[in-house]
Amino acid sequence: MQWVHWKLPDFLAEFFGNWPYYLEVGLLLGPLWFLLYLFIISLLALPIIMKYKNGTWKIPIEKVTLPKLLLLIIPLALGSFFLNLYPEKSIIQFLLLFLFGYFLLSDDRIQKKLEDRRWPLFTSFLVITIIYLLMVVPGIGSTTTTATTSTLTISSLIVMFLLKLFENAIMWLGVLGVMGMGKHYMEFKNPKTLYLSAVSFPIYIFHIVWINLFAYYIINWIPNLMAIQVVLIMGLSFVFTIATIEVVRRIKGVRFLFGIKG
Repeated sequence: MQWVHWKLPDFLAEFFGNWPYYLEVGLLLGPLWFLLYLFIISLLALPIIMKYKNGTWKIPIEKVTLPKLLLLIIPLALGSFFLNLYPEKSIIQFLLLFLFGYFLLSDDRIQKKLEDRRWPLFTSFLVITIIYLLMVVPGIGSTTTTATTSTLTISSLIVMFLLKLFENAIMWLGVLGVMGMGKHYMEFKNPKTLYLSAVSFPIYIFHIVWINLFAYYIINWIPNLMAIQVVLIMGLSFVFTIATIEVVRRIKGVRFLFGIKG
């Protein structure tokens, strides 16, 4: 489909007339899929959290070492195979992340361990991310045939699991590394951080509109200058996102819809 050549009424008619397809491929909700997942995961996690709070057994946080935290990559990789209600986004995987965050990463003792090992964690995250990109980026756009349930073999399942293990290692090391770095270098408050914290939700809502808009025009304007494209798209999108928030927050009947106070 060549969307760029469609007139807006034709595009809207196609988009909403064929909404189940666009929901399946991830275009209907856009970045708002995260809010839907967070709502579902919160409902699933609530009874587990309440059961834990009312129970007598507690996680021995003092025995949770960094190697044990790293082993959580395995359940994350296994969970990522199940309940992918949205393209390549598993309810089970995100539920596990939610629970790991609540029961483990929210504890100050765990955060201190991450802070102490911040550089090995963050460096490992960067290294395996670069390796992953070097492996994946050259194959983007190539014609490949993915395995289906009728053609799965033991070897293909092993390869799929190893790939999931690698992808979840990137994600989990990123979480641990960024938390460790943030604990050490970013644990402060000033007017700028307080402002950005207050508008973090509307930034999430509005940024995608401006990114898509500027990306469409800038990529066509300077097609062969990727570095400049990235700088312009990110810079302009941030400025216009903040400007949009400042406009919306002044409209009393609208701002509460986007979680904006005052």
